[in-house]
Formats: sequence, C-alpha cells, structure tokens
Amino acid sequence: MREEPVLVAVEGPTIKVFQAQTGLQVSSWPIPADADPKLSPDVKDRSSPPEKRRRLSPPAEETEEAKSGKSTAGRPETGSAGRAWSTIPILTVSPSGDHVIVVTGEDKCLRVLELKPDGTLTQLSERFMPKRPCALAVTPDNTTILCGDKFGDVYSLPILPREEVTLPLRKGAEASKPFQPSASKLTVHTQKNLRALEQQLRNPRAAQEKSEPSFEHTLLLGHVSMLSDMILTPPSTDATAGPRQYLITSDRDEHIRVSRSLPQTHVIHGYCLGHTSFVSKLCIPSWIPKILISGGGDDFLFCWDWLEGRLLHKVPLGLGSNNPNSEENSPQPSDTGRITVSGICAVPFAGGLSAHTPGAILVALEGVSKLLTFSVSMDGILTPSNAIELSGNALDVTAADDSGKVYVSVDNIHKQGSTKELRDSAMGSKLVQCFTATNHGALAWEEADDPITDAINNRDTLGSHCQPKY
Repeated sequence: MREEPVLVAVEGPTIKVFQAQTGLQVSSWPIPADADPKLSPDVKDRSSPPEKRRRLSPPAEETEEAKSGKSTAGRPETGSAGRAWSTIPILTVSPSGDHVIVVTGEDKCLRVLELKPDGTLTQLSERFMPKRPCALAVTPDNTTILCGDKFGDVYSLPILPREEVTLPLRKGAEASKPFQPSASKLTVHTQKNLRALEQQLRNPRAAQEKSEPSFEHTLLLGHVSMLSDMILTPPSTDATAGPRQYLITSDRDEHIRVSRSLPQTHVIHGYCLGHTSFVSKLCIPSWIPKILISGGGDDFLFCWDWLEGRLLHKVPLGLGSNNPNSEENSPQPSDTGRITVSGICAVPFAGGLSAHTPGAILVALEGVSKLLTFSVSMDGILTPSNAIELSGNALDVTAADDSGKVYVSVDNIHKQGSTKELRDSAMGSKLVQCFTATNHGALAWEEADDPITDAINNRDTLGSHCQPKY
C-alpha cells in the first residue's frame, strides 16, 4: 500500500498524477520530448506494431521517410506532437498500486507503467494488440493482465513480459505453398480492388504474412459478438464450487457469461440472461461479492446472483418509476434518443455511514448531467435515492476510499444533456467534482471542497478517466 494517496487521471493523450492531500501535480506521462530528451520514458520491451495504423497527421506533412515507406525503430506513424495516439480511452491500476495499465487509442497499444513511490510514471513495456482493446483487468496477485478486445476475445498477458519468449509457429507447412490470390483481373471490378490485387501479386510474401503479436499472450475465451466489459470476481466461498475465482464477461448481444478464471477459462459456469439490449457495464460491490449489477441499453439496472445465474430484481432508470430518481429527478435521455449506462461505481461505507447501508451504487448515463444513486442492502436490494446534480455530463466516477468520497469527471465541452451540441464557452466550467455521502436519516450526497478538484479545475481540460490509488 502507498504511504501517500494519489489520483491518477487522463488528460487527452497524457496521464497526470496528483497528490490527494494537497492537489499538487507530481508527474505527467509521457514527458514532452522537447522538454528534455533525457527525461523521455525508457521502454524496456517493444513489440512490432500491427500492419494497420491510423494516420494522425495530414499527408502533406509526411516526412520524406514516411513517403518512401521507411519507418523509424519500428514505431507507428506519429502526429505532429510526436505521439502515435491522441487519446487514452482505458486506464486501470494494479491491485498493489505499483503499475498503471493503459490503452492508447489509435495504435491499439497496451502499455504498462510503473507508479513509483514519489508518484512518477515510467513505461516498462508496450504491446500492440491485433484488435482494439475494450476492457482490462489485473489478477489479484499483480502478475497477469486480462485484455478483452472488440473482436470478442479475451487474452492473458504477463504484466512484466519476459525478454525471450519462443512462440509456436502457425501452420508452417502453409508457408511453403506458393501464393495464389483468391481473385483475378477478370473477377475484380473496381479500381481500388484492382490496385490491391496488383500489390498482392507484386509482393506475394507480404500477402501471406499474418499480423500476429510477437509477445507472450494466451487466448482465454471468445464471444461471438463484440465484448463490452469484463470483471474478475473475488474468490467464491460457495460450498459446492469451492474457493475459486470466476471471470464474468458481457457483449453487445445481451449476454453475460460466467466462466472459471485462469487457467480454466474454457469452462463456462453459466449465464446471466435477461437483458433485451446490449450490456455495457458490470459491477460487483466489494461488501457483497455474490451480487452482480449490470446495465447497458435497457431502461433498467439489473441485479443478479451471478453464481446461480438468477435475476434478483431490476430497477427502472428512466421515466415512469415511483422513486426519487424519477419524475422531476429522473434523467432525460440524451440527444442520442435512448438511455445508455456508461458507468457503474460501487462506493463502500465505513464508520457511521455503514450503520445505514454498507455501501452505495452510482450510475452514470451517457450524455446525462446526473448520477443516479442507490443504497444496497446485504441481500442485494437496490433502493433509489436522490440523484446527484452535476455541472456537466458525467464522464467517469470513482470512489476515493470507504469514507463515502467520490470524484466525478464531467464534460465541459458539450452542453448538458447533449453529446453533439457544443457549449458556447468552456471557460469557468468545472472539470472534476467531489461529493461526500451523508446520513441524516437517509442517504444523501453533498458537493465538497477538495484540494484535488480545486487544482484540476484551475487547469486545462481533463480527460474522462480518474482513479485514486492508495
């Protein structure tokens, strides 16, 4: 455990680390190359990038090396800022707090950073995934990363890759066969496809090569449709199942699958079926690990006994419900035309707060400037309470500790309730808000002054992800 808590947040293409007590920024990654070449993060492990790379800079700005097809040190093409990415869509931290794992946007790269005791970040490895990652998890022993991708597959990778790894060859006998394109000039009818065919004929060896990662990775399981979220459960104490862990995954086809964890992920324990639309987020409260909470494109929040695959109950998220989150407090669908769950955060309580309820569930909806709040009983019953009003659409929410403090990253670019219309001005808009839970006969949330929010709100635009680590 860290002696001093820090908040790790994403700001566009960079990561910022703030001291929780003072709000002081202690580090930033990556360090700008023009600041000091000696300060650039060292990369201890580099793997070849995939063939397909998204170009960030206009063709007119291409260097002579890029025009001639040459590359520098196997790096993907970079934009004007010298980076191959403009966003960091996924950030997670290992249970020990020693490593920050991120996915950079355009290059589909999984990067492992060391979070040192002084709060500085150093890149340890980068691995370019064949498909775009969409979910990350780290095993409790801090040794393995689980990475789910848009293709529906989940891979395991060591958090610290070995220097020398011999991977099995893929059907080596096929390499000796002469290349024969599946099309010909008689069957191709467009100029684009004709140019592609001519390129294959000029370089048949390249046409045979597959874009396969050269680093150590193991395929654990696969979904037929796009993977949407993934979560590792705490060890089960069920008498029949024994003290084993499970890997719960969801997809765009309303499925929630419960599989055994490593190394038996091929064994499917069961399913949680009941969604009628896609599932986007999964959450297991730490104080009641037998309960799974899920949400997505449905107008309900679902509560499951995931080990039995049994739906306990579901709570309405939209209009027409008779709870504090409805009527005048109910969130209106954004200009996307439907309610979409974009985040589910479990907030554990300790001390006096736990006498009322052991914890709370906060739900963020896409393009909505409110957080739905629910108290959770030990038998898994969700009780709605008053929604938290935000200064902008919720981007991300995370619990600071068990004292009931949460940080919320808000959108200061788009208008409240919209994902398309821009604000007239972002000046003076809050970027991060802090709320604390109170118990005056009923659970309530109040905005609080905090050194981190004060420091961040005086800065430029902050990204959508923030995680406190202690």
